[in-house]
Amino acid sequence: MYQLDKLKNIPDLVHGFSDVRDGNMSFVWGEREEVLKNRKAFFEKLGVNPEDSAAMFLKHGTEIAFVSESSKGEEEIPVDCLLTKSKGVFLLVLTADCLPIILHDSANGVLALAHLSRINTPENFIKKIIERMKSECSASPENIVVGIGPCIQKKSYIFSGDEFEKRIPDERVFNGFVSDLPGGGKSIDLVGYNIEQMISAGIKKENIEISDIDTGRNMNFFSHYRSGSSGEPEGRIATVVGML
Repeated sequence: MYQLDKLKNIPDLVHGFSDVRDGNMSFVWGEREEVLKNRKAFFEKLGVNPEDSAAMFLKHGTEIAFVSESSKGEEEIPVDCLLTKSKGVFLLVLTADCLPIILHDSANGVLALAHLSRINTPENFIKKIIERMKSECSASPENIVVGIGPCIQKKSYIFSGDEFEKRIPDERVFNGFVSDLPGGGKSIDLVGYNIEQMISAGIKKENIEISDIDTGRNMNFFSHYRSGSSGEPEGRIATVVGML
């Protein structure tokens, strides 16, 4: 299990990111019984009951769901961000390169967990989340502490010229966060783009912690990108966070 220092130092906030040793956390890439066993063991490390969790079913879109006590036990909420003001409700997202982002305003008791990908990042999704935290939960951007968990970094998120054009017909949507590489390849800096958006939305730079774990290279974490080239088994990382 992996944790971020800024979030560990917040009283009454519980969080953690699973690693390969914790096993695959996705029903898509494993048998249900095995996944449930892995999840239970991981939640126990955090001192949390799995039945107190609410999980996303990712769409790579910009939908946000507000969850509460009644959401406990839900396994497939079709959104890319969960938002809550309820203590004891633990938010869950599964990733394998995309950015798991935790946003917490302890002064106002607001918590969000988001999934940012190359598809919804150019839609200014993280800014929309911050706006919802403000409008629906009275959060203050200057109070929000952000933790970006293990994800693919720009040094690893590389495409050949032809592959890039198929996936991203217009690189201008990435607002300068695409770099040309020798030989015609390109790399995408999803982390940098999301940080720029957060700062422009009022988040203080010093309140943002970024994991130095690059899932594209670190064999201790699942990576969809790496599996595509290495042939290693797929799996998904769990990010869990909740307020006590």
